[in-house]
Formats: sequence, C-alpha cells, structure tokens
Amino acid sequence: MKYIDKTSEASINRAKRLEKWVEDYKKKFSTNPDWKIFKKRRRPLNGYDDQQLYLDLWEEQGGICCYCGQEIPKPTIEKGRVSAEHIIHKSVRPDLSLKYKNLILTCKGREFTIIEKGETLNDVALRTGIPREEKLYYSIN
Repeated sequence: MKYIDKTSEASINRAKRLEKWVEDYKKKFSTNPDWKIFKKRRRPLNGYDDQQLYLDLWEEQGGICCYCGQEIPKPTIEKGRVSAEHIIHKSVRPDLSLKYKNLILTCKGREFTIIEKGETLNDVALRTGIPREEKLYYSIN
C-alpha cells in the first residue's frame, strides 16, 4: 500500500476545492450534500466535479493506486476506470463522506481490497497480505 501525505500544502489546497464545492452546493440548494449527491451530479458546480476530484487525488498520489501500487494512467480517469475510496467508511462516519482527507484513489483492482465497515487501511493490509510501509497510512483526528 502507498503512503499518502495528506498534510502537504498542495493537499490542503486540493481539500479546499472540495470544501468550496460543498459550501457552494449548500448555498445553491439549501441542503447538505453527501457522497451520493456528489457522485450523481453530472454537471460541474463552479468548475468542480468528481472528475476534478479524481485528478486531484491522482496528482497527490503521484499517479499510483494506493492499494496495489501500480501506475494509474491519466486517461483512465476520464474513462471512469478509477474510484475514490473512503479511508473511514461513509456508513461509519457520514460526516467524513465529503472530506478530502478521507478519500484515496484506487484502480479497478480495488474490488479485491474493499475496505469493510470499521476497518482501517492497516487492517486491510494485514487481512490481504499486501506489503505495507512502516508508517501509518493515514489517520483522521
């Protein structure tokens, strides 16, 4: 599994784009969006949508799948061949479903390493036998 630094200045700036989308959605529709709303929305809101989110995650991860470590070619993002996974499952913490710090990009091979409810990435590494770095992958306070 790949270590992903979510504390860099670039990562914080990417997080602000998603936060702005959430704020703009609240203003326009007078309701709080969740992951389903974000994913179903087919038109960008103020230039931001799921494709831009995937590109942000792709840049942050250096074009590498966080699970298998293989390169994710940029064109696969445009073809919908990638997915954003929640580090802490959205059913466990719905308030984190649209938090950039809680999202990672995976290739379609992710079907073999789905995070179960309540699992951490370290749990997944232990369960699947995927080699991992000594550092914690990520923690949310």
